[in-house]
Amino acid sequence: MAYGDERRASLAAQVMDTPTAIIPLDELERRLEDAYSESWPEAEEASNALVYHPGTAEITQDLVIPESVVQEYRTAAPEAEPTDLVEATEPEAPAEPRTQPAPVRTSGRHRVPQAPHVLKGRLALLSIAAGATVAGLAVGAPSSKAPAGAPADAPVVQDPSNARAAQLPAPNDMQQFSNVLPEGKARKDASDAAIAATQRPLYVLPAKGTFTSVFGGRWGAMHAGVDIAAPIGTPIVAVEDGTIIDAGPASGFGLWVRLQAADGTITVYGHVNTMTVSKGQKVMAGDEIATVGNRGNSTGPHLHFEVWKDGKTKIDPLPWLAQRGISLGNYAG
Repeated sequence: MAYGDERRASLAAQVMDTPTAIIPLDELERRLEDAYSESWPEAEEASNALVYHPGTAEITQDLVIPESVVQEYRTAAPEAEPTDLVEATEPEAPAEPRTQPAPVRTSGRHRVPQAPHVLKGRLALLSIAAGATVAGLAVGAPSSKAPAGAPADAPVVQDPSNARAAQLPAPNDMQQFSNVLPEGKARKDASDAAIAATQRPLYVLPAKGTFTSVFGGRWGAMHAGVDIAAPIGTPIVAVEDGTIIDAGPASGFGLWVRLQAADGTITVYGHVNTMTVSKGQKVMAGDEIATVGNRGNSTGPHLHFEVWKDGKTKIDPLPWLAQRGISLGNYAG
């Protein structure tokens, strides 16, 4: 190694081994320049080539501030409330004091350590925030215990989810189920009846028997209906839905039942033996309304059946029944 290189290395080591390593960049440059000038005065151009000139980007990097300046900042900085909460960290240990204060750099950016009183303030705020959070959780949590100082017999506040369970009857309380059973059965029967009603036919045969007489003139008189011969007591049912408008004595029929449908059509059931309905009663197609008899002007047990269109005009029941899908069978007269 040449003498000049050894000298420069020795002086640089002395500069870097200074007891206090807090050296502003300007001071470092000045000392290096002096060292190079002393070690190689005869080669100014070579010295300039070897001198380290930092760029602008490097000047703006992290630098170390002399302890005297930090102490000045601690003394002069006013107590201020921090505006945000940050995680508290241990402050860095202060550097050893310099034997000779160095000049302060007036340009560039410096990262100044946080003063201890600022860290203490932030720690206090963190503690307050943590305490408020714990208190909020304690207030919002449901409790089943009585408040402090309340009498021993004070009501206990329970969880609302347990209130519904408390209202349910005990499994062995069968009396409550016995009380509601009749109401439930009635509701079920009504529902079953409604379903069954939708499945019932709209029109049915009024009685099962033998077709013996037709609509028209007979024995010099008008026979305004059809006859179905059957034993006494054979059920007679409503041909269609309607309201009973007559149920009792009738001239020539002995007893009759008249049923009026929603469209005004009236069906007549004569010579009946007994009646199972009363005036004003509503019936559905297929409901029993009477039984076959031999009352009035009759030559034998049978049902005399008539249809009055619009409640007035007597028409032949055969085509009317056929339009509704009902047949009396073969004529046996």
